[in-house]
Amino acid sequence: MAKKINHSLHIHGYEIVDPYHWMRDRKDPDLITLLEQENQKTNKALEHTQDLQKNIYEEIISRIREDDQSYPYQMGSYKYFSKIEKGQNYRSYWRTKKDQDSPQILVDLNIEKKQHPFFHVASTEVSPSEKLIAYSYDVDGSENYHIVVKEIETGKIVDQSLKKTDGSIEWGFDDQCLYYATLDETMRPYRVYCHQISQSQDQDSLIYEDTDLSYYVHLGKSNSKRFLIVESESKLTSEVHTLDLAGDQTLRCIQKRIHGLEYHVEHHGNYWMILCNQDAENFKIMKAPLEQSNQEHWEDFIPHQIDRSISDFDVFSTHLVISERYRGLSHFRIVEMETKKIHELHFEEEAYVISDEINPEFTQNFFRFTYSSPLQENILYTYDFESGALKILQEKITPQLNKENYIIERLFAPSHDGKDIPITLIRKKNHDMGSPSPLFLMGYGSYGICSEPRFSPSIFSLLDRGFMVATAHIRGGGECGRPWHYDGRFFTKKNSFLDFISCAEFLISKGYTKKKSIAIRGGSAGGLLMGAVSNMKPELWGAVLALVPFVDVINTMTDESLPLTITEYEEWGNPQKKEYFDYMYSYSPYENIEEKNYPPILATGGLNDPRVAYWEPTKWVLALREKQRDQSNPILLKMEMEAGHQGPSGRYAAYQEVALHYAFAIDQIASKQKSS
Repeated sequence: MAKKINHSLHIHGYEIVDPYHWMRDRKDPDLITLLEQENQKTNKALEHTQDLQKNIYEEIISRIREDDQSYPYQMGSYKYFSKIEKGQNYRSYWRTKKDQDSPQILVDLNIEKKQHPFFHVASTEVSPSEKLIAYSYDVDGSENYHIVVKEIETGKIVDQSLKKTDGSIEWGFDDQCLYYATLDETMRPYRVYCHQISQSQDQDSLIYEDTDLSYYVHLGKSNSKRFLIVESESKLTSEVHTLDLAGDQTLRCIQKRIHGLEYHVEHHGNYWMILCNQDAENFKIMKAPLEQSNQEHWEDFIPHQIDRSISDFDVFSTHLVISERYRGLSHFRIVEMETKKIHELHFEEEAYVISDEINPEFTQNFFRFTYSSPLQENILYTYDFESGALKILQEKITPQLNKENYIIERLFAPSHDGKDIPITLIRKKNHDMGSPSPLFLMGYGSYGICSEPRFSPSIFSLLDRGFMVATAHIRGGGECGRPWHYDGRFFTKKNSFLDFISCAEFLISKGYTKKKSIAIRGGSAGGLLMGAVSNMKPELWGAVLALVPFVDVINTMTDESLPLTITEYEEWGNPQKKEYFDYMYSYSPYENIEEKNYPPILATGGLNDPRVAYWEPTKWVLALREKQRDQSNPILLKMEMEAGHQGPSGRYAAYQEVALHYAFAIDQIASKQKSS
């Protein structure tokens, strides 16, 4: 039994008592003991699934290419590529001047990892002279990145002084200056510095600082390589500054922040190309002269469309490539800059995702992108701007997989208010549709992020065991444009939960599955979804996988010292305002636990997680156990003691985690079917 020390939060006339608040003190010796005991408890509870875990893991490994190499891309004088070999957890990065030349190694992450229990690289950037490489790395999952600069020819480290950065790196006009962003005490990127190579970090020049705690600072460079772009944005508002690397290097503001105005810029000739939501809920593209960039000089270039939502754009010397959402799927529009002639790329599968690849040269006459679907691993395409021809550069064939054995369905479930919610469902082609089947249902539904129908080598271990696998594209996400996001945040957040429940009930009503045969999975804000629907409709679920779940909404959102809290006000609302507090309190999973028959639950966390603190899943699991009526349904916690939000680093460890999650779900669903 975990100890209890009551802690009171007084707000809006309420007293909220939390007996597990003490867990926030990482120095408390009882904390680590508790987490280690929870891991032991989980290992013991899942001991009988070890053979199943091993089989699933081996199946997943059989479907990946353990030896793999990316298709090279040209940048400057070299072609760059990465590769990974059997037995290796991480990629190594290489370049060559000619295909027949001996390649030159840039960074081997497998060597770097040997010194640390966890290792993740955020950015790698080659210097303008092509002689140096800078890369940023995190050694514990805290997303606190160090930056190292090496000589490529010798491998000699010439600088390793930069610490507490967000991982972003941009070189200046030459090899002498490196731009980077630092973190404040709440892990918010807020300052941009220019670092002179080999000089100490405390001598670096401050380029930009944002003191508004609701804004994050992002660092980038225009595709033309001429401008450094410093973007400061909240969830609702943005402000962009640019610095001419070939000019006087003075930071200039494009347009001062206006509440509710979001915009992003790229450079093309004498103009700024501006993606913005000015009188355009789904965004449009405008342009403005370089020297007259404020809003009064913005002119429409690609107008707003009510049925299309623009998410991003890439600018080249002759063409513009627009990434957008249309009918719930990703699309590209290719626009000739001079004539505005438009070509659209179409694909025939029921569900797929296309995304831009590395396109480093502003003057290149082609655009590279990848295509994938639940049944098709990445295909790398090039689109020729002049001819409009599509060409496959690389098609990855998945070992041990015959995709003809499976089928994708695109379904629509009516929600509580009549809104149709898209569902992407995958099943075996010869699946017996005469009786309900086990279902693995996933969801997210926050921040306007899309749950894309990407390829996953692991889901076939579920499909081949008789499961159907589905994703509910619920409101709060961005699958159907900005209105889809807006209809699942603030005072409409419960739409996300009700949509997910409606999708499950729709699939039950159509005979696809039945109650207690549904395993559900969601992570982070999708973990909030798992907690909420477990409280609202526990009788539907046969197993719940809540991965790094955001379930302690009230305690987290009322503490402004925590990472993300203030910036999150524009997604969830500010609980210092009573109307927002009352609404949050009505759905927060931790505060709404009641005595009832909860389904089997496996929650995960990371001790170094800066996004969803380790204590959130820990407190939630302990509180659930106290109220659990059905003691045959386990409520378990698995805590990564040397990792953060993304779980363990390294591909093999990641697949072992997936195998454990699937084994838990399969085992629990099987036990429910036997008992029924």
